[in-house]
Amino acid sequence: AAFDKRVLKCHITVLCDVDNLLLGAQGSAAVFGPQKGASPEDVKFLDLALTNLSDLAIKSTGIKMNEIIHGGAAGGIAATLRTFLNAELVNGGEHFLQITGFKESLKNANLLITGEGSLDEQTLQGKGPFAVAKLAKENNIRVIGVAGSVPLHVNTELDKYFDIIIPIGNQPTDLSKAMKFTASNLIRTAILIGKFLS
Repeated sequence: AAFDKRVLKCHITVLCDVDNLLLGAQGSAAVFGPQKGASPEDVKFLDLALTNLSDLAIKSTGIKMNEIIHGGAAGGIAATLRTFLNAELVNGGEHFLQITGFKESLKNANLLITGEGSLDEQTLQGKGPFAVAKLAKENNIRVIGVAGSVPLHVNTELDKYFDIIIPIGNQPTDLSKAMKFTASNLIRTAILIGKFLS
C-alpha cells in the first residue's frame, strides 16, 4: 500500500512506559527481549537489526534514533514513530495521571496500593506504578507495591518510592503456573493487606 502523506500533518502523541534508548545494554532488545522469551543469541540478533534500522534512519532522515529518550519502548516502535512520523514521545504514566486528574484524587488518600507483573529497576524507568508512587510520595502518602516478581535483595532506589513491596506468590513456581494462579494470588494478597490495615 502507498504511504498516505496526510499522516505527516497529524500530531501524534505516543505514551511510553519506559525511557530506555533503542540500542545497547539498556536498549530495547537487551532489556525487554529476555522478558518476552528472547535468548542471548536472539538479543544480539534483535539489537543488530535495530542498529541496521537506526543506520538507515540516519541516512534517510538525519535523525539518530538511539538518542531518542523513550525510543526503546514497544520494541523500538516509539523511536520509529518519532523518526519517521515526527511523533511526540511522552512519559505515559505521567501523561495518563495528568489527563485523569489523579493528583486531585490523592488529596483524600492516606495510602496508595499499586502493582504490576514485576516490580524492579525497570519500574523506575517510567512505568505506571512508579508514576503513581512518585506522586504519592510527593504528597507524603504511604505506598504498597504488589507484584508477581519482586527483587530478592533490598533495593534502595525502589525503597524511595515503595514503603512495602509484596510478592503475590505463596510458593516457588514456574512462570506458567504463576500466571495460571494470578487471580487467586492477588485475591489472597489483597485480603492479607486488608486484614493488616483493619
